[in-house]
Amino acid sequence: LGYGGGYYDRYLGRTRAVKAVICRERIMRADIPMEPHDQMMDIVISENGVRRLGSQ
Repeated sequence: LGYGGGYYDRYLGRTRAVKAVICRERIMRADIPMEPHDQMMDIVISENGVRRLGSQ
């Protein structure tokens, strides 16, 4: 994280596709620091299930 030069954030900001991320439950946090260019995900997939976050 933080070393891609914003490539994925720029791409995800332009697409209308559903945005999903895979993350281990043990490292999920509500207080992850974000910058203005960071993109929110619509879906988070973990070993405990699928969480829908954004509007689709």
